Amino acid sequence: ATRGSFVDIDTVNEDLAKWLKFYQDNGGDLKKLTVSSDSSITSPSTFFEQIRSCVIEHNFPLEEILPLVTANTAQVLQLDSKGRIAEGKAADVLILEKETLELREVICGGRRLLKGGEIAFKEAFLKDSNRDIRLTGDKKLKKAKGKSGRAKS
Repeated sequence: ATRGSFVDIDTVNEDLAKWLKFYQDNGGDLKKLTVSSDSSITSPSTFFEQIRSCVIEHNFPLEEILPLVTANTAQVLQLDSKGRIAEGKAADVLILEKETLELREVICGGRRLLKGGEIAFKEAFLKDSNRDIRLTGDKKLKKAKGKSGRAKS
């Protein structure tokens, strides 16, 4: 980062606050830092919860954390229409509860995806479908298992 390169911290190990503190304690420039998720093995909620935890539990200022997942990332990926709220931009917005940072609304490309904390859209391919799709990884399943090794109902 001191030579102008960007650095990325992955949230896969669920210890983002630890590594943000390490980065800052060692002179890292927050303008040269991005935070991402190895989404092939972790849920998007893990990423969100790690960001939220940095602010709520570890007292990082939101104004320092937010650019790590918005403006800085858009700059690295050269996504000119992303990363900021401004005229002519993509209109991607998250509305959070002030005290808890719980998600209330999600607007992406001007389309409302979450309203009042509930999913407010249906994928086009599901429009005429009666399918109910649920994905669960082994980690989530292991947490739900009791002593008998069977999944709790």
